[in-house]
Amino acid sequence: MQALRIVSVSSCLIALAAAPFAHAEEGEFQLGLGTPFLGWSSTTVEPEEGDETKTSGFTWGIGHEVHAELGYGVTPNLVVGGLVQLGGTSMTEETGDAETDLSTFQFMLGPKLDYVIAPGDKVQPFVGAVVGYLNSSSSAETDGGEFSNSTSGFLFMARGGLRLFPGKEFSIDPWLGLGYFTGGAENESDGGSADFDVSQLQFMVHLTLSGWMD
Repeated sequence: MQALRIVSVSSCLIALAAAPFAHAEEGEFQLGLGTPFLGWSSTTVEPEEGDETKTSGFTWGIGHEVHAELGYGVTPNLVVGGLVQLGGTSMTEETGDAETDLSTFQFMLGPKLDYVIAPGDKVQPFVGAVVGYLNSSSSAETDGGEFSNSTSGFLFMARGGLRLFPGKEFSIDPWLGLGYFTGGAENESDGGSADFDVSQLQFMVHLTLSGWMD
């Protein structure tokens, strides 16, 4: 009898360990919070007159931009929702009696669509797309005058990654995004203003922590 009980308990534990976590399925909501931590970008700035400027390079480390994801499972494989990203800085630089106030702000908002390849598993690969409106600005104010820049346009991004479920209502989501931004920019200073066309190609590795609920 004792051996039978041990076998029965062991069988239950194995069954629980093997049971899938039914997430990203119909009727479930996702709420996630994340940030990029590794990326590469190439930016082209083209003025109305003169030569274009190209800048490219890598960034790494937890950045000041954070994004929030909201999703809803319309089918076992399909999650629709939106993504919003916010970030900014504000600082003051002093050199002798001179003082400079610097600030930046970035905002992005758009719908998202994810296709879950293995719904219900503890490890769920997914691919998706995001189309977002992006606006960023920066300004510098000194005793000698002010300078500001404003950039706006649209970001088209394809992405793919994994959702790792250590628990029934929580997932760790590393993903890679390939994006292309196109838009315009305006520089303003006491001496006047200038307009530019701006485009950017970017690869970004993100980490999102998501909660799931019925």
